[in-house]
Amino acid sequence: MKPTTIRLTTDTIRRIEALVGNRRLALFIREAVENELQRRENPEASMGQGNP
Repeated sequence: MKPTTIRLTTDTIRRIEALVGNRRLALFIREAVENELQRRENPEASMGQGNP
């Protein structure tokens, strides 16, 4: 894995931490990015999941 710096608003970080805790922030972001990449790379696969 390669470290990468991203910038998020304080509000976004607080919202994520409220859901998963501050020690799982990086994991949440990795999973969210992977899910979004999969959704965009395979748009027909995500249509059946209620995503526009």
